[in-house]
Amino acid sequence: MPFIGELELEFCDETTPSATREDLVRAVHRQPRDVRDWYLTLRRGEDDYMDATMADDGVHFEIRCAEKGKTVASSGAVDEALLESLFVSFFEHDNLWRQQCTWAELPAKKRFGIRDLFK
Repeated sequence: MPFIGELELEFCDETTPSATREDLVRAVHRQPRDVRDWYLTLRRGEDDYMDATMADDGVHFEIRCAEKGKTVASSGAVDEALLESLFVSFFEHDNLWRQQCTWAELPAKKRFGIRDLFK
């Protein structure tokens, strides 16, 4: 089912509200890439997002995705072609991104408050 809400794209220091597929593909392939500063985030609504950062090797990417209250991270190498495919799938809300690489579920953040200290 297609996502009807607004998609926001964050690429390094640039934010593109109402991002198009073309905006996304252009950001995926944009050069140069700085290992310390390069990131790409696609937000779907308030809580769902896909986020990419450069791996230390400067060639591959590390991906995190939060959807429906669960957060997963890519396992293994993600190259530029796979990066584009994952983000386009997430953009199009077709859920094919789930089968395109191996994902590891990240533990949910623990609550922290004064009451939690005494449990």
